[in-house]
Amino acid sequence: MAKGIIIWFLFLPVFLTGKSNPLGVGVRNENPLSELKEQNKELGIFSPDQFCLYFGSVIGDFFGGGNPDTDVYSWKILKPDGSLLVEKVGGFQTFSHTFSILGEYEVQLKVRRGLEEVFSGHKNFQVVKGADLLLESSYLLCDDGNAVLTLFDPKIPFLDKYVIEWKNSNGEVLGKANSIVVNKADVYSVYFYSLDGEGELTCPYTANTLVYYPEDYSLQISKTEECDGGTVILVTSNKNVSGNWYYQKEGDSEMKFLNEGSQLSFSSSGDLEGPGNYQIVFKLDNQDKIYCKTQESISYKVLPSVEFSMSLEKGSGNCADDDGVLLLTAWSDMDIVQILGTDIVLNDLKMGQTYPIPNLKAGVYHARGRLGNCSKVRAAIVPLLEPPESIKFNIVEIRGEACNDIGKIPGLIRIKMAQMGFMGDYRVLNTGGVEIASGSIVATEQEFEISIGPGNYYLEVVEEDGCKNPYIERFEVPSKEQIAFSAPQRFTVCESFEYTPEVDGLEDLSFTLTYPDGKKVHKIQGEPFVLDQAGKYFLLGVDMDGNRGFCPRVLSFEVVLTAPITYEPELVFQDCFGNKAFSANLSGTDPSKVVIKWYNEKDEIVGNGILLFPTSHGEFKLDVQPLNSQSCPYPPRIFQVEKADLEEELSLSATPFCPSEKKSVISLEAEFDIIHLVKWIYYDNQGASIELSEFQELREILVEKQGVYEVVVFNKGNCELGRTTIEIKESVDLVEFDVPEELFVCKAYAFTPVTLQDLVFTMVLPDGQTLVRGKDEAFLIDQQGEYVLSATSSDLSKNTCPTTKIFKVKVNPPVEYDVVFVEQDCSGKSVYRAELFGADPDSLIINWYNSDGSVIGNAALISLTSHGDFSLEVYPKGSFSCPDPPISFFVEEPIVNLDLKIVTNTLCPGAEFSLLTLETDQNRVFRIEWYFTDFRGNKSPIHPANPMEIFAKEEGTYEVVIFSEKGCVLAKDQILLMRSMDAVRPSVKEEYTVCFENNIGERIDPGLFKIYNWYFEGSLIATYPTFKPTAAGKYSLVVSSKENCEYSVDFYAVEECEFRLVFPNAIKLGDPDRHFLIYANGDVEELEIWVFDKWGGLIFHCKNDNILSKSSGCHWDGTRNGERIPPGVYSVKLFYKRTGMGAGTDFATVLVLE
Repeated sequence: MAKGIIIWFLFLPVFLTGKSNPLGVGVRNENPLSELKEQNKELGIFSPDQFCLYFGSVIGDFFGGGNPDTDVYSWKILKPDGSLLVEKVGGFQTFSHTFSILGEYEVQLKVRRGLEEVFSGHKNFQVVKGADLLLESSYLLCDDGNAVLTLFDPKIPFLDKYVIEWKNSNGEVLGKANSIVVNKADVYSVYFYSLDGEGELTCPYTANTLVYYPEDYSLQISKTEECDGGTVILVTSNKNVSGNWYYQKEGDSEMKFLNEGSQLSFSSSGDLEGPGNYQIVFKLDNQDKIYCKTQESISYKVLPSVEFSMSLEKGSGNCADDDGVLLLTAWSDMDIVQILGTDIVLNDLKMGQTYPIPNLKAGVYHARGRLGNCSKVRAAIVPLLEPPESIKFNIVEIRGEACNDIGKIPGLIRIKMAQMGFMGDYRVLNTGGVEIASGSIVATEQEFEISIGPGNYYLEVVEEDGCKNPYIERFEVPSKEQIAFSAPQRFTVCESFEYTPEVDGLEDLSFTLTYPDGKKVHKIQGEPFVLDQAGKYFLLGVDMDGNRGFCPRVLSFEVVLTAPITYEPELVFQDCFGNKAFSANLSGTDPSKVVIKWYNEKDEIVGNGILLFPTSHGEFKLDVQPLNSQSCPYPPRIFQVEKADLEEELSLSATPFCPSEKKSVISLEAEFDIIHLVKWIYYDNQGASIELSEFQELREILVEKQGVYEVVVFNKGNCELGRTTIEIKESVDLVEFDVPEELFVCKAYAFTPVTLQDLVFTMVLPDGQTLVRGKDEAFLIDQQGEYVLSATSSDLSKNTCPTTKIFKVKVNPPVEYDVVFVEQDCSGKSVYRAELFGADPDSLIINWYNSDGSVIGNAALISLTSHGDFSLEVYPKGSFSCPDPPISFFVEEPIVNLDLKIVTNTLCPGAEFSLLTLETDQNRVFRIEWYFTDFRGNKSPIHPANPMEIFAKEEGTYEVVIFSEKGCVLAKDQILLMRSMDAVRPSVKEEYTVCFENNIGERIDPGLFKIYNWYFEGSLIATYPTFKPTAAGKYSLVVSSKENCEYSVDFYAVEECEFRLVFPNAIKLGDPDRHFLIYANGDVEELEIWVFDKWGGLIFHCKNDNILSKSSGCHWDGTRNGERIPPGVYSVKLFYKRTGMGAGTDFATVLVLE
């Protein structure tokens, strides 16, 4: 990475290698061609035989000698495989190209002076790999304020063959060794070359490097040693430098990764490897190369921890006793254990040993064990076994932490004394023996509360006489979780910065930021705050999900504001070979205090120094930010690196140099956007060149000499963009067209010259008038006399010269004629005649035309078998046709036949006649004749009043014939008429019973017919095949049969809604008129009867389906199995089901008489 800038330097343009160097930087193989340019005018190819490739690319220069003011150079370079690599034609005495591939190349040169080639040659050269350079793009003044600049690896072979010269930015020579020591910030350059076996200079080269002052930083640690399992340790860098943090334990050779960032929090128990000596190592991210010190460490020691426990062996009897005993077990060696608040001390305790602690009164005891500088406290309770009633108490409520608007509020414990009037105090201690809360107990209150934070605690109640009653066990006050998010302690911000709080795992949070001026801004999680004020900020985070129960949290941080950098990208140079250099103009800002990034068109970083030498084109960007600060809230500066337009395609065109005119117009065609200067050069037949200064900057010139003309174009930088030539000589290419020597026309004629070329014609008429026409455009010839016709090419790119021809015209008068109709026969053939009014037909051209314009006849008479548009043209022989249009006439379509049909209706039974009607085009019929033939074969004419229809009263054959106006038969038709024999009539009863209230009634089906019309009281109410009456009254039905014969019938509908089943209540045996019968006045779908004797025996059973309205059923004569039953009373059961009304059951009796 450190050598990246030199790679860009390799693409510096040509001007950087001369004596004048406006940027103070030069990076290319130095070719000593300047002296050749001044001294050697001899033509040839002058260049080193070898170019050295440093860092991937090298620019090679080639000199051609001669005079660039008069000579034209054609350069070509061939690749190692012989294919063309690049070529350039123009006044380029010196030619440069960038090489990136090793190998042997060939350069070819041809030089033209005027029209004559005065030199042609070639030369082989090599592109070889240069020695590896150790020189970096930049250095920091690190070692005692010095920097060592080294060009080559001292171990390379033939180091003594190199000549080296070091200079500062003022051009002062600082040394000629492979390495030099510098102690000032500056841009340093080194020029070097080697000598070959013959002592010739090889691969001269200049490289550069920037030397500047470094930044510095230091580490701070909150504690340099801690016991194993102790508190969290914080390590920070004083300049908020980011990097990676590691630890290395004494005795280990490997560093292990801890975290990354500008600060580190760790604990010995969770992050390190137990007791021992450690180095906490910080490796910074030095990608901006501003620090000499890339790694720093700080010492830290983890001490062995103390481990022991205490347990109860025996409680204390009462307030006066001191017989309590605790047991202490050592889980590690300890120097000393002290029972806090007493004189009890244990010395030199060994791991695994148990030590009794006797003679203890009731209370909470804390023991502190120590090993070296590490200590630990453990607690135990000696209970009061027989406490007085007055000192008894209980913890009735433990309430954990709770949330408030900005964080948490402490929890509490509520204590209830066994009796009122207690005089004494309370003490709350943590597990480390520290008194957290204490106070007097009010004698008049039996209950009291103690506010306390989360944790594990012990409680004692102490009487005024010193008697202690400890709570029987350790108790816990629950903690409340807070939301987890973080913020750096300090921001260095350029004008403003969008900061988004970092959240650890939670979602649905909201944040409120209080600015230094007191302004508050609210955001939801993921939305950024704009930091634009210097000072202290307070950030409040709140959980918007109430179900999770997380408390708010407040963090604070400082913001330091820095000013943005004023900068612009500037194009500082571009040459005629496409090389460009851009500089970052920092408006006086120290470059060592900023971070510079150049981006190419792909958004790739391609440079980080003051200068950029682009190797591609498109939209580039420059971003300059303050060092050690958040980025300024401004987008990078966008600028365009235009593709080097150093070649322009040119073309010259000229009008023909015709023998008659002796001049030509030469036109230049090109894209003139980048062309600034145009020069014209003339070469005569001897090859001498003359610059045509009078035509300078013209795109079109008028020349009057034959010879070669050359145009050369330049851009604003006076770089030649291209040149081309055109030869002007007298043209022998004339336009071609044909005209007759003499024309005979009738009155007037549209004359079109015959040619295969795209020409423009100019005609001079006998009266002196001039007309201009294009190809295939006609001239109107209507004057007798001499015509002059000239032609030129319409395509100026064709070097054709104009041609002129003369012809004579004789004008004949038009012929008088007309079209006369002669006759038309019954087949449709028409005869027409050309009326010539006495003119001799043999002296005329007669043309009959159809509608397509085709000639269909040339005689005076013509017979036409088709119809439509026709025309006749007549004009004198030997002449063109007259301009008057032919006489048009229209031949009507002849009426040869027509469609004819006799349409009739059926001769129905009882009908007096049938109407016969004709279907035909009556307008085209002149006469109609009717004939009738009976069944005996007698035929007779019919003379109706209206021949288009007749009334046929008799059965037989009817015939009709129609004629045209000329008496031609157009069509015939006949029909056999017979009376219908259809005997089907509608089947309808005279009367129907219906109940409209219950929608009960019979649907009438009259039979199968073609058309149905149902009428009620004379009005049409339905056209369906079946019908159900909807009201009482008179109805009519009119039907049409398949033969279209109509039949009608009337019927009535009577309303009756009361349903009755009637049967006798007595019958007489042997009397047929007095038997048992059932009568129904409505439609019954189903009827079933049972007759039982007095013992329930079945005497008679009957079942009938579909009993019609007003009919009887289930006849019974009073017998059973053919024998009479005894007289008496019998039971009757009836079951019936009515159409559309459901079912019913009735019971009755019937008396049977003898």
